[in-house]
Amino acid sequence: SHGSRTCSATFDDRQTSTLPSANGSAMPEARTKVPAPSRWAAGPACISRGSGSTPMYVIPALVVLLVLVLSSVFIVDERKKALVLQFGQVMQVKEDPGLGFKIPLVQDVVTYEDRILGLQTQPIEVTLLSDRRLVVDAFARWRIVDLVEFRQSVGTGGEDRAQQLLGNILSQAIPEVLGNATQDQVLSQDRAALMNQILTIAKREGAALGIDVIDVRLTRTDLPEQNLEATFARMRAEREREAADE
Repeated sequence: SHGSRTCSATFDDRQTSTLPSANGSAMPEARTKVPAPSRWAAGPACISRGSGSTPMYVIPALVVLLVLVLSSVFIVDERKKALVLQFGQVMQVKEDPGLGFKIPLVQDVVTYEDRILGLQTQPIEVTLLSDRRLVVDAFARWRIVDLVEFRQSVGTGGEDRAQQLLGNILSQAIPEVLGNATQDQVLSQDRAALMNQILTIAKREGAALGIDVIDVRLTRTDLPEQNLEATFARMRAEREREAADE
């Protein structure tokens, strides 16, 4: 187990001698072998086989093993959640930060935000109960609460796709609620009841996406551009008329 040493020696059996026998006749002495001179200056002709040599296949095998071990480990940040997918199917839900494990080359890890996200809607034109038209936009805050439902709803689109779907929900909920309100209700500072109605609809629709809509705020309620121009023109005409009367 600690290697071996192979030694060889060359013998010369040409040296012989004779000894007298009992009857006086000469008999040959036993032939003796004398080692021939070594080819090296000192020491026997030995070839040492190293005891610490490593087989050629061991190092590549260790490298492959290391790669497999590293590819089976993943880390989930405290601001993230993760799904382990195998051929598109959810195999594991990882919502706590720290180390996770997966099958190398077969399973993939997809991460999603665990923080509260914000959505600023595009301007939405609504018609009020009094047939007046307003341009409204809103800001919503939401977060992912059901990773499996979320994945099934948005597919590979992730948070960006969820933002689009939530925007569609709000673009329908806002006209639905404000269409039953008066201009005074919409333009007043105390319009929390209207926003709560919008939030209720957004929560219900968002639950089907695996998200929780936390809050919805109306950030702008203005007249449409053409209405503003008409209003400004009417105001200028009134001022001019008042100036003429003076």
